[in-house]
Amino acid sequence: RDVSKLQIPIMWQTPSGFKVVQQYPEYKTLRIQTHIDGHMMRPRLSSPDYQKVDKKRAASGLCPNFIHSLDSSFLILTVLRCQKENPNLSDYWMIHDSFSTTAKHSATLARCLREEYVRMFTEFDVVNDFRLEMLKCIPEVALPPSRGSLDLKGVIESKYFFS
Repeated sequence: RDVSKLQIPIMWQTPSGFKVVQQYPEYKTLRIQTHIDGHMMRPRLSSPDYQKVDKKRAASGLCPNFIHSLDSSFLILTVLRCQKENPNLSDYWMIHDSFSTTAKHSATLARCLREEYVRMFTEFDVVNDFRLEMLKCIPEVALPPSRGSLDLKGVIESKYFFS
């Protein structure tokens, strides 16, 4: 909300290096009156005003967009890891946060998923990194919660981890 008050888009970089720009412009609405086939019509025309930010949409969209950006980073990093380990692994089926490949390569994908997940969330402090990006725009942002003690390495040995 604080960044949106400055009328600027919210930006951050994902662990895969992708730069996200979340920009929800306000829309100007113009109502016109016209007669079509003998009937009075009052359609509305909307056009974005990129000089103004829709603060409500920006605030409500931030959490899901941030999580989706992490999901997409995880997907990219996993595929890159699979390609590095096995250049013959080229058949993927992925939608949102569900990953699949052919049976021949499923063990490689399963291992790479687990290892990349652990690496992504241990090498990157995604919440604090996001906070630091926000501090570039506004002087004071509430501190994120401190990291807990969950050992992500347990993911490596988990039988069921990802769909």
